Amino acid sequence: MNIQKIKTYIGFAKKSNSVVYGVDSIKEKKVNVVIYSNALAEASKQRCVSLRGQGVKVFEVTDEQMLEIIENVSVKAFGIKNKELAKAIINNF
Repeated sequence: MNIQKIKTYIGFAKKSNSVVYGVDSIKEKKVNVVIYSNALAEASKQRCVSLRGQGVKVFEVTDEQMLEIIENVSVKAFGIKNKELAKAIINNF
């Protein structure tokens, strides 16, 4: 995993308003990739993983990696709506 490149793509996604935070929001919006922390509650993890059936790529990272990637301690799960940025993130996992 290339965290530095992933951080860069997430920065682009933030600027283009393509980041969705939180499991509930992820389920409501059409996202192309989901990244969640292993510190997320088990039921919420299952809700994220269930998106794989809809063609969404889902990745679990450690809490430390999540903090490094998103730089916000309160975020445990987020999704990317922009298809091209999502593809770039997937290629760097």
